[in-house]
Amino acid sequence: MVSLLVVNTTLAANSFQISGLQQQNAAMAAHVQELQQQVAAERSASVIEQKALQLGMRPASVLTFVDLRTKSVWVRSGLGVAAMGRPSPIRRSSTIRKANAMRRSKR
Repeated sequence: MVSLLVVNTTLAANSFQISGLQQQNAAMAAHVQELQQQVAAERSASVIEQKALQLGMRPASVLTFVDLRTKSVWVRSGLGVAAMGRPSPIRRSSTIRKANAMRRSKR
């Protein structure tokens, strides 16, 4: 009879502990979901743009690209990143010509 009482008491205590852990798990799952929603909201382009402006960042008025395969420099001016199309080629600067000449002479 005493052993039955011990078993019942142990089961009741374990059941109570399981119930508490399930509640804690549900609260943590809700917190994770809230954080995931916050991350999703912070990743939107408008929020990133707003935070960049608050930090003093401004859209580039001239975008410069270097194509490493063709070793050419491309520029796109007067447009924001969203309006980028195929950039227009520009003449290589004297610094690029000097660097290319040095590279060729080392071959």
